[in-house]
Amino acid sequence: MASNILEYFFQNLDKLSNLQILLLIKTGITKIGNVQKLVNLAILNLSCNGIDKIENLDQFVNLTSLDLSKSKIQIIENLDKLVNLTRLDFSDNCIGEIDGLSNLIALNNLNLADNLIYKIENLSKVVNSPELNFLGTKFL
Repeated sequence: MASNILEYFFQNLDKLSNLQILLLIKTGITKIGNVQKLVNLAILNLSCNGIDKIENLDQFVNLTSLDLSKSKIQIIENLDKLVNLTRLDFSDNCIGEIDGLSNLIALNNLNLADNLIYKIENLSKVVNSPELNFLGTKFL
């Protein structure tokens, strides 16, 4: 039944263009796709899914919070246009290299806990973040 609800939801996204909060937690999705019409999203939570690639988020210029925790992400990418992000959660992923965050100048909460980090670059703009969490992270 849950998959039928998700299918219906994704087929009718054009009717939800004013949606500001979308929580798709533990839904089993593996790709970020078919959400381009939700241009007014401010909060997007896709945690606890099998997502392994950050994609199709360019149109979310109003996004302030993105949660991709407990996924399968290895590379931080395709976030350049999300300049209004204030909260970003990548905890409990497979991220090894911290890069691709330099355009996120509004970011004040970054969670990178429980990753396997071996390289950190271009973090200078968010290093003064009041909330920067590396708890449980193994630095290689």
